[in-house]
Amino acid sequence: MYLSSTQRRHVALAEVPEHFREEAIQLYFNSNDGAFVCTPPMELDEADLSRFPFWKERSSPSRPHDKRDWLLSELNDLKELDKNYAKCKWTAQGAEGFWVFQQALKNAIRELEGIEDNGYKPRAAYFMSCSYRRSAGYEVVYKDGKRCLTTISCSETSCPDCYDRGKRRRVNNKHSWIMEAAKKTGVHRLWVPVFTLPDEIASKIPRKTPERKAVMDGLKVLLRKIFGVNTRDLLACYANIHAVGGKDLFKTRFHIHCGILPIAVSNRTKKLIKCDVPDMLDEGVIKSEWRQVLQKVFPDIEVKEPVVHLEYISLNQKFSSDKLGHRLKYDMRGFGKDILEAPIFFDETYGLAVVEAEEGNYRLVTTLHLAQRWQWIRSQRDFRTWGLLDQTARYSDLIGIEFVVEPEPEVEEVLDIHIHRELRFHYKKGKGLIRTVERYAVRRDGQRVPSDVEWGRRGSEGWRPKMEGQRAVVPG
Repeated sequence: MYLSSTQRRHVALAEVPEHFREEAIQLYFNSNDGAFVCTPPMELDEADLSRFPFWKERSSPSRPHDKRDWLLSELNDLKELDKNYAKCKWTAQGAEGFWVFQQALKNAIRELEGIEDNGYKPRAAYFMSCSYRRSAGYEVVYKDGKRCLTTISCSETSCPDCYDRGKRRRVNNKHSWIMEAAKKTGVHRLWVPVFTLPDEIASKIPRKTPERKAVMDGLKVLLRKIFGVNTRDLLACYANIHAVGGKDLFKTRFHIHCGILPIAVSNRTKKLIKCDVPDMLDEGVIKSEWRQVLQKVFPDIEVKEPVVHLEYISLNQKFSSDKLGHRLKYDMRGFGKDILEAPIFFDETYGLAVVEAEEGNYRLVTTLHLAQRWQWIRSQRDFRTWGLLDQTARYSDLIGIEFVVEPEPEVEEVLDIHIHRELRFHYKKGKGLIRTVERYAVRRDGQRVPSDVEWGRRGSEGWRPKMEGQRAVVPG
């Protein structure tokens, strides 16, 4: 295989991405509206390194961005294959490209969801400026002299940032309940198994179907069976379905993230039960039981052995709170951040994005296709709480905890501010190059707000140990 000069500079990768299939390229340019294209994954062939003995002994690249150099060289070569690509300007998701793609994606979402201005508020303007590099906000001044900063968000469920922000409040609530309940009951582990659905039935359980309900009901019974409680006992657990997994957002892969705090309330005696297993769970037995659940729901399909991943989080260690918070964020995530960070390269001219596929492959999609996929991912999320986690206020006295709400202090005035956001990159050991968005506020007179002013309005809520003589507050 012939290697260009650019390819020779990066031949240490030992992988040469081939050109996108010409049929898929023509599908985009020959379509009536030019709005939808999704190619198969771009194939990768082994590079012929026999002519380069110096590089022959080198294995996989030590720097991940080398693969992107390879990919960019292939994308630039497309301009020579098709005249339509002569105007393409592929940009990486850097300090400028990230914001360009975000606006293009949001514009596609706005058109797909029908977000338009109305007589009450400029919905479209709020949506397009939400979490953008320049947006509006408030500086809140309290009567005690303290200040805080807050942003103006669109609150649209189709907004990737607002959608993820709404999930964080749920995470904080469950995090505080699990930690306080574990301390009060002396339970030291939260089990976090993941149940993957085989490919032959994954497409047969869309949301709001009898099959989805039957699978989730069967899982609820299975979890109670694993921890030795009766079917009607209130075991503290949650389950959330992720429709995709891994880096390929366009590959449907239904799997259920669960969390079980091994305490329950007996349906017969109304007393608290500690039901943790003495050591580890038997993975083979659980796989067999999970397969029987799926086979019962789909008797006409021969269900293969499903994949079950078993793990637990210790709740009595130094960093248990941080590890639990990280796990809950992952289990309950909304995939908004994943959509915003999906492109490797983006072409503003045609609205084309190159995203990752499985096993180091790549996929070419449009912003509308990303918006459609984002809409579908949201539609398939199905978060459920069962047992004690579904009736936290009712049994708070039995556990000995309460939900405490600290109201916001009295506000003296609210000032308009401009919020600026900048994309930053920094290296973190073990995780490589991390991309973060940093923000700062500027007052109307052009003066920058000091960095020690905190973001977020004051006031808090969460679960705390119950004080004697007080009644639990039902969370709103």
